[in-house]
Amino acid sequence: MEMNGPYPQRHPSHTQEDVSEEYFKSCLPREWYVEKPKKDYAIDLFVHLVINGNVVGLKFALQLKSKQDAKGKLESRLEKSTLNYLFTGLDQATKR
Repeated sequence: MEMNGPYPQRHPSHTQEDVSEEYFKSCLPREWYVEKPKKDYAIDLFVHLVINGNVVGLKFALQLKSKQDAKGKLESRLEKSTLNYLFTGLDQATKR
């Protein structure tokens, strides 16, 4: 099959985004599940918590940031203060 261009390009940032999402998901407990919104308005993922096998309705939103360093390695960080903030934002209705 002959393939004559031009063709749309897949920007490296899209690949990097996929890698960062896969890495983040691999750091979560296996019971938790991740939902990707259809539109990206500062929220990349919703993380749903499962506690003792129960889907309890708690979730948090997050925006991933990643960058490629000079050595070509992908690095992801989540500051403890950010994690505390995200957990504080869990559905307040369950805390009544």
